[in-house]
Amino acid sequence: MTAQSGSPFTVVLAGAPASSAAAFGNPARPDLVGDPFKAGPVAANPTCLAPAQVRTQQNWFNQCAFALPAVENGVPVFGTESRNFLTGPGFTNLDFSLAKSIPFRAESHRVQFRGDFFNLLNHPNFDIPNHVCGQVINSPLCSGANFGTILSANSNGNKPPRQIQLSIKYIF
Repeated sequence: MTAQSGSPFTVVLAGAPASSAAAFGNPARPDLVGDPFKAGPVAANPTCLAPAQVRTQQNWFNQCAFALPAVENGVPVFGTESRNFLTGPGFTNLDFSLAKSIPFRAESHRVQFRGDFFNLLNHPNFDIPNHVCGQVINSPLCSGANFGTILSANSNGNKPPRQIQLSIKYIF
């Protein structure tokens, strides 16, 4: 049995401010203007359409809690959001094995039947949501395609759906 809290992540701005910064990931972050895990409108972003619920696959966090930072000399300044401020969905998994050994002929020979069940409960484990804040032209809002949405359950990646493995082993 494995149960873990979600992975921390940071909302970042689309595109790094300089090519040298891109080598170390994207350090440009938006301004945090509200509680991202509280549904409903944010006073600092009154024109933003806030979700009615958060921590769902469509709206993992309140997108209206983020705004684009100020721009100086054509370059965005660092926003007020701290690094790894948000936490993604948790991870739970149950693996189970069952084996039966049967003596065969002499005591030194036996046959073993085994069944291994990976992700026995077939529970989906979701990836972190899209955390890249894009920009709508002439708008101070953080937006972008699927911003705040969980796009994958990692169905065939490193967290696959239920798998069953049956085996027979002859031991001598």
